[in-house]
Amino acid sequence: MPSSDLVYVLAAPDLEELGVAGEAVLDGVGDFRVRIDGTTVLAHGEAELRHTAELPILPGSNASLDSERAADDQAVAAATAIANTHVRLLLQEHLENRLLFSSRHLHAVDRTVTFLGQLDEERVRVGILAACMDVVDAPLGALLEHRDTGWQVLVDLGVPGDIVIPALAGEDGLSLKITDHEFGRLLLVPLGSAGGFPAMVCLADWSLGDPEATAVLQTVSRLGRVALENARLVRVAGERQRLRIELELAGRTQLQLMPTETPHWPGLDVVGHSRPTADCGGDYFDWFELPGRGFAFCVADVSGHGVSAAIVMSTLRGYLRAALRHDAPLQAMLAEVSDMLCDILEPWQFVTVFVGEVVGDGSLLRYCNAGHEAGLLVRNGGTLERLDAGAPPLGIDATLTPSAVEVHLEPGDVLVVPTDGLAEAENPWGGQIGRDRLEEWVVQRVRDASDARAVRDALLADVARHRDGADRTDDETLLVVRREGRTT
Repeated sequence: MPSSDLVYVLAAPDLEELGVAGEAVLDGVGDFRVRIDGTTVLAHGEAELRHTAELPILPGSNASLDSERAADDQAVAAATAIANTHVRLLLQEHLENRLLFSSRHLHAVDRTVTFLGQLDEERVRVGILAACMDVVDAPLGALLEHRDTGWQVLVDLGVPGDIVIPALAGEDGLSLKITDHEFGRLLLVPLGSAGGFPAMVCLADWSLGDPEATAVLQTVSRLGRVALENARLVRVAGERQRLRIELELAGRTQLQLMPTETPHWPGLDVVGHSRPTADCGGDYFDWFELPGRGFAFCVADVSGHGVSAAIVMSTLRGYLRAALRHDAPLQAMLAEVSDMLCDILEPWQFVTVFVGEVVGDGSLLRYCNAGHEAGLLVRNGGTLERLDAGAPPLGIDATLTPSAVEVHLEPGDVLVVPTDGLAEAENPWGGQIGRDRLEEWVVQRVRDASDARAVRDALLADVARHRDGADRTDDETLLVVRREGRTT
């Protein structure tokens, strides 16, 4: 959800506009209902609402989003903005309808209405402090926030931190109170918690003036609490949007590290596919030409997924490409790569790899499988052979010595090398495809197809039908190698 959409909600001038904006930003959860303290403030549709998410709004209030479909973080942020804006509009209406204000309080009301329209945190803080100072005719004030290290002055209008912070020792910032200090009597006005951090206004040299001042001060502080949270939501939404753009860029960069064009190898038909579960992933496939020797390909899967797995994947790619330049056996190459990975991986990280080398006229496949899913070799006659792992994953043991296995390829034989994301793909009810069913699909698709691309596309279509719209739970990658020739 772009931060501009959130601004549209938070800046709604009335409840009617809030309804229009709210329905637009919550479109992705289907029918929904936003409630505050049991009262529905915005709803759409009449479908059964099976999901409930609590909303972090004003302290002392309970708010929730009931929705037809599960809500993600963006939908919860949007619903929180709707709830906060609803509270703001009601409080603002209450404040503006009170006509019997002193001239000083009218000035405070004007300041309050002004900061309610701000979505910049710094301007909101300054506006809250200035409005509170107007209410009690205080010439000096400060706005503070309680972080992990203690109270911090965020706005200083004449009350420096070295004076006010010692006076707040033991204060929780939850109640209006007066405390004596060598600086004078300090009036502490709680602003509640924005983003988990209690905030407080501290006023010096103040005067309540008349009985109305306390009520106005409490109203200003309640509105300030809403305004602070709204400004924080806008900031967080903007940060998320920037992070999303950066992740999308990283994902595009990562995909560019994998082959984009199929190789033209005599007697072989080779295609691949990889799609991460998020913007970045830990799956990887590649192919290489080995001058004077033949051709090589690999499929790898870094434990976990996301940014950390993507970084390891990029490092693995560099290691593999460097190692394959040497005229060394596959097992020696993987041992070298595993040794290097052991120096950089965390104890819980590892990499599974299937590396194959096709030599001669394409009739001989030499492969190493280090902890990876079995390669599925479908013979021309339709029988299936599993090319299982002969060594543990890379990055666990620096002394790893994987073995190489040789198999002969006949015309029409097809090798499919998947990552575990295919067999473990889930439907909306959590049911996985399973390795047995995936193997059945592989055999059937090889029988039905005339080239590697058709096999790949048919298998991906099978997986998509099984998922039936459910989100991917893991990266999905496969590589298909077919020895060209007439099939039976």
